[in-house]
Amino acid sequence: DDQIDNSKAVKLIKYLYVNHRKKAKDTHKTVDEALEIYEKLTECASFETVDNLLKLFLDFGHPNEYTAIWDDIESMHTDASSPISYRTYPLLLKCCIDSKHINIGDCVQALTWMKHAHYTLKIKDSYIHTLVTLCGRKRDTRSLDFIFELFCDGLIECSATFMKTT
Repeated sequence: DDQIDNSKAVKLIKYLYVNHRKKAKDTHKTVDEALEIYEKLTECASFETVDNLLKLFLDFGHPNEYTAIWDDIESMHTDASSPISYRTYPLLLKCCIDSKHINIGDCVQALTWMKHAHYTLKIKDSYIHTLVTLCGRKRDTRSLDFIFELFCDGLIECSATFMKTT
């Protein structure tokens, strides 16, 4: 039950990632252990801590767990003193899109943060295709317009093949 700081949290999460990945242990247990570490933080989570958690969620097949840390990610973006990690945007967007139930609002919010940071997203076409397809099925024209605005502004890079198919 000891409280920990971000540097120790990062080390513990990386340790879980490396050791449990090699041994192919129960992924649910590993994700739960990582979240327990996260809950013991004595300070606001750093982007390094968040990035390592998001990577663990993705690689261990539990991308929907991003919702457990969403409020902290949101706080980091509203707090001007928090350093922004550019690794966070693609990791967060991948988690949002790979989740069992894609939340278009979370995807658009992540893209909005990315836009405000003037970050150019380089991500597999399949992720953006999945998001665009879902927006089209749900007739969410506002989100589609926003995504295509990001393409036009050069903030989302994709292959020429992708642009021909959409």
